[in-house]
Amino acid sequence: VVSTQSTGESLTIILTFLLKKGMLSPCEEAKRQALGQILKISQTAGDLITPHVPEIVAVLLEGLGAFEPAQFNYLSFHAEKYDISQEQLESARLSVSRMSPMNDTLDICARYVDETNILPLLDRLLALIRSGVGLPTRVGTGKFLIQLTTNRGQLVKGFCGKVLRVLQSQIEDPSPSARKQFSLCAAYVSKLASVKALKPYVDHVVFLYVEKGENVSTKQSAAQVVRDLMKFGGENIKNYYRELIPLVFIGRNDPNEEIKKLMTEAWDECGSSSVVRLYSKEIVELITNCLSNSTSWELKSQAGLSVTSMETYLGENLKDYLQVLADLLISSISGRTWNGKENLLKALAALTEACKKQIEEKPSSTLSPSAILDVFLNEVKKKGSKTYQKEAAAGLLKFLKSFPSFDAFLKVKEALYPVVEGDVGKSKKEDDNDKASSATEVKEGDQEKIKEIQKAAISSLSTSFASATVSTRKSAASEYFAFLLKISRLPFVWIVRVDILDAIQSFFDCIFLPGEDVYQITETQAKEIISVCGDLLPDSKYSSLRLSTIRALFTFVQHYKLNATETKVIQGILENLSELKRSEEFFAIYGKLTTKINSSL
Repeated sequence: VVSTQSTGESLTIILTFLLKKGMLSPCEEAKRQALGQILKISQTAGDLITPHVPEIVAVLLEGLGAFEPAQFNYLSFHAEKYDISQEQLESARLSVSRMSPMNDTLDICARYVDETNILPLLDRLLALIRSGVGLPTRVGTGKFLIQLTTNRGQLVKGFCGKVLRVLQSQIEDPSPSARKQFSLCAAYVSKLASVKALKPYVDHVVFLYVEKGENVSTKQSAAQVVRDLMKFGGENIKNYYRELIPLVFIGRNDPNEEIKKLMTEAWDECGSSSVVRLYSKEIVELITNCLSNSTSWELKSQAGLSVTSMETYLGENLKDYLQVLADLLISSISGRTWNGKENLLKALAALTEACKKQIEEKPSSTLSPSAILDVFLNEVKKKGSKTYQKEAAAGLLKFLKSFPSFDAFLKVKEALYPVVEGDVGKSKKEDDNDKASSATEVKEGDQEKIKEIQKAAISSLSTSFASATVSTRKSAASEYFAFLLKISRLPFVWIVRVDILDAIQSFFDCIFLPGEDVYQITETQAKEIISVCGDLLPDSKYSSLRLSTIRALFTFVQHYKLNATETKVIQGILENLSELKRSEEFFAIYGKLTTKINSSL
């Protein structure tokens, strides 16, 4: 009978020879034979392999890379020739390594990890993570470490800080597959880590995203870590919500789709209205840091989008941060235009809409309706980027609608008259057969933006005139009505013409007040408006345009005293509409207008 001690000593001699001589042999066949014997011993020796687990595991993990098919080395140098991406090649390499019999032996070795071998085993694993050769070896090491944290968590718990320091150094690993594996590994280790051990890792992730945000690869690596921490980090991660929630909130607005997806998945694990309310102070602090200190235009743009998102969650409760956010947004908006800056305009419009009551009741030198109006007017006049100008026009309109009692018309008209007329004809893409279609060339894709700019500018004029005082209307009505008549004859696309007709109708509502007419329309102007409506009403192509036109004409006829000639002209126009296909609303207005005209004859 052989004693356990003698068996153990024999096993030590055999394993030492196989590990030190066989596996290090320059002969490939000798290596394979040695590895085969190690696999057999590991599967049959039971707990006698416990002292040798660190060495066996290291050899097996190194073997995953060492025995990889040589074809992969060739493909790694000729991937471009065969149109193979790095991710595809790495996926194929890992698929092959997963079929290796060494994985079964690694599972066996994991059963014999105890307090006597955990420290030397971790040292070997961390060394492989830092400097192991071959993707299968490094990824396999990460997987084995996850297995240890899952099945031998109490043994690993005391060394989490040490493990996380090494994993922290691998966040920016050049291999996508290795980055993902080490990120996942860190998330599982985080479940066991103390608050103190986890803090440097979390702080470093935030630093990578915020301070090194101009590097897309770095941000993607940080986003991968955040997503894994939120999904697999367990209750421990809640201790760092103050650091991570703001990062995830801003990260959801990342312009890179892959990063945005990762951050959105992270938000799905933790985000809600109550979370935004609870960590609103920390979110605002990160937003202000990005706006005031970051050199990355992308992060500034994300900060703007995040303010808009906060308005969605908090509404008027944003008032607690109104002054600091508004000051930073206004400061960041000034100066030259850069890609993504339009998101700051959206943020300012959303912020002022949510906090309009406080702005009206407690205005300051930098935060008053007049000061905010000046910001939007200055930006809408900038013509370099149609995307930016479009958002400036949209933000201006939103602002004006938010302050219906604010008299801004005189400033608005000075800024917007040139904006409305500046690109006339350049948005005629869908009206190629229109006689008025312009041959003016614009950048591809700008037609739609120009159209939106024109629509928002016309609506802003109409809104601000309706909000103006009676004295302002009286002083500006003549010039404004002349402008409306002028642009009604210009070659705008039909959808812009709808806004022009709506503005004309609104103008009539604003000047014909009960007991007092703000402005007296001349016979020449009456003839012109009837002519404009007469030209547009027979349009059989755009029902919306016909509806807006007949509304404007009906409002005009309701308030203006027609002479016999004008009445007959309108009667003739209406008679020509009898065969047109009409909506229910159009038919109702048409009936009222016909009755009104017939009663005047």
